[in-house]
Parts: sequence; C-alpha cells; structure tokens
Amino acid sequence: MHTSHTNDLHDSSLFADEQELDFPGLTEFVAQGTSFAVVGHIRPDGDAIGSVTAVVEQLRQMALQACGVIGQSEPLQSSLLTIPGADQIATCTTLPQVDRVITVDCGDLQRCGSLADEIAQFGPAGTLAVIDHHATNRGFGSLNCIAAGWESTTMVLWRWMLSAGMSITPRIAASLYAGLLTDTGSFRWGTGRMHAMAQALLSLGVDGSHWSMELLDRRRADELAMMGRVLATTTVCPVADTNIRFVALTAAHHIIAGVDHAAVEALTDHIRAVDGADFGVLLKEFVPGTYQVSFRSTATAVAQIASALGGGGHTFASGATVHAATPQQALDAIAAAAHQAYANR
Repeated sequence: MHTSHTNDLHDSSLFADEQELDFPGLTEFVAQGTSFAVVGHIRPDGDAIGSVTAVVEQLRQMALQACGVIGQSEPLQSSLLTIPGADQIATCTTLPQVDRVITVDCGDLQRCGSLADEIAQFGPAGTLAVIDHHATNRGFGSLNCIAAGWESTTMVLWRWMLSAGMSITPRIAASLYAGLLTDTGSFRWGTGRMHAMAQALLSLGVDGSHWSMELLDRRRADELAMMGRVLATTTVCPVADTNIRFVALTAAHHIIAGVDHAAVEALTDHIRAVDGADFGVLLKEFVPGTYQVSFRSTATAVAQIASALGGGGHTFASGATVHAATPQQALDAIAAAAHQAYANR
C-alpha cells in the first residue's frame, strides 16, 4: 500500500500563489475542533464529492469525528458513489450536531442548499472554514482558503495536506484524483498544475483509467437516447446590440425525468467550443419551471452573465438558476443578462 508523508511540494513554481492561502490557519482550525461536518454543494459533482470524502478521511485519520453532508434530499448520482467513502455521505436537510463546519467546493453559502441557514450560524462563532476554487466566491467563512482559478477544490486540499505533512492514503488519493479528473474534463483544460498533481497521485497507485471509466465514460443505452433528444434542441441565439451569439441545448423535464443527473451534466461537453458561438448554455429542467443553467466557453467570461442571473462560478464555466414558464423565456432571460454584461462590447 502506498501512502504519502512527503513535504516535497512538487513543482512549487506552479503554485506560487499558494502563499496567499492560509494553510497554517486551516491546520490550526482543524486542531481546535473535535467533531466536523464536511459539506459539499448541492447537486454535487466529482470535485464536491471527492473533496468531501478526502477531508472526512483525513480528519478520521487524525482521530477526529467527521461526517460528509450534502444539503439536499435527493440521493447522489450513481457514478459518484464509486468514489471511496461517498456511500457514507448523508443527503439531508438538517446539519448533524458538530462543533465545526468545513464547506468544500461551495462557491457561496446558498450552494450549501437546505443547510445554508444552519451553516451561516457557525461563521460568527469562528467555527466555519471555507475551502474552494471558484473565482466568484467572496468568502463566507470565519476562515477562507479560496484559490481562485485553480483547477479543482481537491487541488487546494492536496496542497494543504502536503504543506501540513499529512498522510495521503490510497483512498484519499483516489478522492483527490476524482475531483481533479472531473473538473478538468479529463485534463482537457487547465495548467501545468493539474498534470503535476495527477502525476503525484498516480505515483501513489491511483488507477487513472479506472476513474475515467467510472466517472466520465460509463453510460446506459437510455442515457444515450436522452442525449440525442437534447442535442436535437440545438439553437443559436443572438444577443441584441452586440456581436455575441450563444448556442443553447434544452434538457426539458419530460426528457430528463428519472435520468441520472450525471448523464445530463455530461452534455456540457458539447457546448464549450461551438463554431460561430461565443459561449454555450445547457438548460436543465429537473423541476418543471426551474431551469438550472450551465454556461461554458473558451474565451467569453460567462461568469459575468451567470452573476447577472444570481449565479456564479468560474470565468469560463459558471451556473445559475432561471425560473421561467417556457424554455424560450429562460433563453430570453439569458440573452438579457448577456446584453447587460456585454452591451458596450
């Protein structure tokens, strides 16, 4: 069995901005607690679940009480349950009794879902730590470790664990890798940081092919049929008074009801770089009349558009929620937000 106790920080020049992160403060925050809830964002992805499981496993290695929590009633996607420890994460609407909370990969407090109000109470008490990599995260904890622009939250955790001399077991390494793999689209976008991290984790015994298959490639026949129906909705939308055009896919409720959310989210791979479009959007109507919108681009700062709709995220990968009676009304709201952001372009 491979474990890492190394303080070798692996190409530290790639992580020069790490000095701005309060890793010593985070280590002290952990040392001062005895019981922790580690909270990932609602509708979690691989980075959220990988981050939760990695932190829970690390805290338990330190003989601390820790549990992973997602603030929703819906169960986790089946593919995410392959991540070590994911089957122990509770999906619930009430926070367990703990003395400290650590949120991971939550770009703002509302991303904590039904647990948001309870979690907010830990901030004034100095018992809320926020670990994240979203550029729009302004910091809602009593301690904030936000590496804006880094490829994944698991990358922030990896660097913290290395800096603190913590042991990275095979289970922790697999969780960290899961977050990196999924948030970089299988290493299709990012910097040399992601390759340095991947190499370090693979050297600990992580099976990269296995995790690519489980988290990105595995599909059912009915999921492929659903994807075809959604791709058939492809629409190119102009933004008034600008030279901007965006491509849109609409995953209507009657098409995606009962389908694993991971298969729906995978459609974002098709909208990032469409010829003739400045950015892409995927409308996901998991609940009738409520559209979860994923924004993707290679050059247009879609975070500004998402923010105008009350959302946020990364510069080129963001999200928001739009309430509308029809898909067209949702698209009109997106076009208006894009106009607001880029009318003077």
